[in-house]
Amino acid sequence: MTNADRSSVAGDILNYLFTNFVNFVQRFITPFGVRIRRARRRRNVAPPSESLRARLAELGIDVDRIWWGPMTLFPSKIEFLMHEIEAKPPRLLLEVGSGSSTPVLAALAEHHGFEIVSLENHVGSARYVREMLGAGVGASRVKLIVAGFRRRWRPDGSGYWWYAVDLGEVGRLFDMVVVDGPMGALVGRDGALPEIQPYLAPQHRIYLDDANRAHEKACIASWQAQFPGLLVERPALCRGMAKLRIQFV
Repeated sequence: MTNADRSSVAGDILNYLFTNFVNFVQRFITPFGVRIRRARRRRNVAPPSESLRARLAELGIDVDRIWWGPMTLFPSKIEFLMHEIEAKPPRLLLEVGSGSSTPVLAALAEHHGFEIVSLENHVGSARYVREMLGAGVGASRVKLIVAGFRRRWRPDGSGYWWYAVDLGEVGRLFDMVVVDGPMGALVGRDGALPEIQPYLAPQHRIYLDDANRAHEKACIASWQAQFPGLLVERPALCRGMAKLRIQFV
């Protein structure tokens, strides 16, 4: 076995171990934090508004089946994304981190005629999404990809973790991206723009959730250094979400 082969095998083992560690934490440890945060969330986060409930019903979604837990987008953020999509429907949407947002996006995709690629690492979350989609509205428009993580490298030699997927295999460019994963504390989201950038349509928009947290702020600062001229907007109607666009030269 050559040194290159040994390095490749070692890399594969590292990727496997890291992926299983993250999935273990999400399966057995994160639920405890979810239960602790759930009561606080009920106090601090408004339930789906009547207008949102009515719009979801129009799209054929049973809002009472959707879990608005601590690891999902707030109802207000779902409502914001729905407004953004309905104002300008995309052609191909990339969802980084699937969840309760996925069936809503699927219904919008059916209504407006676009497609979705959704990335998820946690088998339990993927199972929930598949159950929610079922044979429901827009299910056929979603390609759910369940993948582990792979160590990637920047030109300066620094590393980051990202899904072990090849977005080039999709064969089309994304004109809308929603980044709500992977877990910032364990994996980090700093790989999102470097990995997604080659597959963005010239006219695109990227929505980053949790943009007010320290990790996501650091991601944005890093991306601004990597992509000069990166446009960062903080929508007044949606606290905690940033809207980004890379200016192509």
